[in-house]
Amino acid sequence: MDYYSMFYACIKRGVVLCLLMVSFAQPVSAQSYEDARDFLSALVDEVISEVKTNNAMYRDDTEKLYRLIDQRILSTVDMELFSKLTLGAHWNSASTTQRQSYANAIRDTMVRSYGKSLLLLSKVEKVDYPLPETTKQARYQIVKTMLFFTGGQSPVSINYAMLSKEDKWVIFDLIIDGLSVGKQFRQNFDLEIKDKGLDALITRLSQDTELL
Repeated sequence: MDYYSMFYACIKRGVVLCLLMVSFAQPVSAQSYEDARDFLSALVDEVISEVKTNNAMYRDDTEKLYRLIDQRILSTVDMELFSKLTLGAHWNSASTTQRQSYANAIRDTMVRSYGKSLLLLSKVEKVDYPLPETTKQARYQIVKTMLFFTGGQSPVSINYAMLSKEDKWVIFDLIIDGLSVGKQFRQNFDLEIKDKGLDALITRLSQDTELL
């Protein structure tokens, strides 16, 4: 399978969450769509440039790749909000300890599972930011992107759900082909929790090295 097919397959499996990780903390003074788009554009460009420049290093040294994800990317994702989104109603019934354990487990899972797929960003040729039909001042924004790859591979559409929180833009979900990644996780996890319980899910996420 070539890089492009791998990337698209990864997206369909939810590995696109790597892109969700692309959020560096930075103060924002307004809450317009343009602010969110410009913030995201600069950050995505920076991460793609980093992966392209040091692709060989990250490919050979997974620990450095994991540190890139953990320290420069995941550290600014709103993990509590993403955890709430993916657990749904189970978040409300979870204890404080379970909530923290789940947030830590899914964070670690993303670091281990999505590291290698982040390297596929080296094949991105450009990223476009299509304008929405309407824009407005709001803390919540959806920023549309279109990824184009070298070699003429079909572009991939990814929409980022962003929130202005405590003077920072954070990303808490992605919409791929009209489907919410957070919702897909929630549907899969809901069945597992109903069957085996939340603690069993936390244990599996803590032990797995691949996203199921």
